[in-house]
Amino acid sequence: LHPVDSFKGMTLPGVGLNALNAAIMLGTDGWGEVAESIAGEALEGGGAEVSALRSRVLSNIEQSKLSRPAVNNFRIHSLTDDALFKLDATSSVDSAAFWSGDGNEVRATEFAMNANKITLEMTSGGQYLKSFDLFNQYPYKQAIRPWEALSQRFAENASGKVYAFTKGAVPDSVFNRIEYPVLINNPSVTDIMFEPEYKNLLKPKI
Repeated sequence: LHPVDSFKGMTLPGVGLNALNAAIMLGTDGWGEVAESIAGEALEGGGAEVSALRSRVLSNIEQSKLSRPAVNNFRIHSLTDDALFKLDATSSVDSAAFWSGDGNEVRATEFAMNANKITLEMTSGGQYLKSFDLFNQYPYKQAIRPWEALSQRFAENASGKVYAFTKGAVPDSVFNRIEYPVLINNPSVTDIMFEPEYKNLLKPKI
């Protein structure tokens, strides 16, 4: 049930001022619509008291729009929880491939396909997140959150040798902030190979 549908047709007494203010400050999908609908319809009439209440609600709406936290969307919250606890981000031994920086996703993907490895985006969890096209729908600081969570799990689940394409990665990239610290503290990871080449992984012919 969409948050909007839960409150449609309800008057202010049915919702409660505290619940209304909480909904406004949450700033999740639909809540702003609910708040504005109630402020515009349920609070019509009623004299000076209701008029003052309506002004307060509208003021809260405007303030919440200006000062919402980086993650203020129900879908982003939900996907981040899924990434932390539900989505698959596993890899077999010696198969996890990481990337960061311009052009490195293509290099990592080609490497993974040729060498029978796997990138985060190739996992079922990564494919699921990609289907939402988050970076084209939300500001970067929101869209990156589910990916940060899944990246952490991908690094935690890695084992054996792992591979990293990170040439040109910025210091505050997901790899440098999250994945690399997790990898170097992961006792199951035995080696991190930076900028590997597929040909170097082939066994010499006898």
